[in-house]
Amino acid sequence: MSSRLFQEVREKLGLAYSVYSYVSAFQECGSLVIYAGVNPASADKAYEEIGKVVAGMRENGITRDEFLRGREQMKSSMLFSQESTPSQMLLYGKYMLFNDQIFDFEGKLDAINAVSEEDVREAIALTFDESQKAVGAVGNTDKPFAL
Repeated sequence: MSSRLFQEVREKLGLAYSVYSYVSAFQECGSLVIYAGVNPASADKAYEEIGKVVAGMRENGITRDEFLRGREQMKSSMLFSQESTPSQMLLYGKYMLFNDQIFDFEGKLDAINAVSEEDVREAIALTFDESQKAVGAVGNTDKPFAL
């Protein structure tokens, strides 16, 4: 998602200084956040274009190449986290707190490998449900964004 946002909203259209997405996952809920640092004069247009990127993801899903790259990125991120003691402590500690189990590194790699493109399509449908959308703006703006 971040790559699509960056390419379209920042690189192609020049509407944001910074634009990216991130996930905050919790035991029974979570959020996907899209952040855009924009000039107030570009805010409405940036919001509109971000909406188009999200709609494109919802309607068209991802390509096979995006699926494979995303899966490999998840695995490489886990592997690189093994090089940092603080990262390991945070990962293992959070897992223990949330699940009351010891983190199984090999099991997580197997689970990532088992994710199918159909699983991703289902996750996209759930994640980009417009009825669950919330919008917030901080800064010099004179009106709220329309949901």
